[in-house]
Amino acid sequence: MASSSSWRKPETKNQELIDVVFAWSISDVRNKDFYTNKVNKIPERFSSSTAYTKSFVDPLLEETHAELLSSMNGISRASTRGIMVRSEEKKDIKFPNYYLYSIYLEKKSRTENYEPEVGDLIVLTDVKPSCVDDLGTYVIASVQRVQN
Repeated sequence: MASSSSWRKPETKNQELIDVVFAWSISDVRNKDFYTNKVNKIPERFSSSTAYTKSFVDPLLEETHAELLSSMNGISRASTRGIMVRSEEKKDIKFPNYYLYSIYLEKKSRTENYEPEVGDLIVLTDVKPSCVDDLGTYVIASVQRVQN
């Protein structure tokens, strides 16, 4: 699938994985060739521990992209869960580029089976999409903490 945006190597110096992932557009995520021929083979020897660590960044990004693409392709079968309209912005906790909110889940219904786990990427939207094009207005979020 062609992408409307050109491929760009993500700037990863001093960035968290989530920073890079949140920088991808929906077109980037849906582009199955986004990382094709962009990841170098991991060498057998390294000049330093930094070179060793850096050699795994692009393969991790490629794998994360593939998992997100797979999830987007199966969005009509994705687990869901209603949330209460009320959310609270946490003013005492700040991340450099993001907002932190407390989201309250509704009790599970027969058709809803999502149980959040730390590290999940979730889509907050006002409809249950049957395909990516149904998303309309949405927010992608990362689960940072779960309280029961």
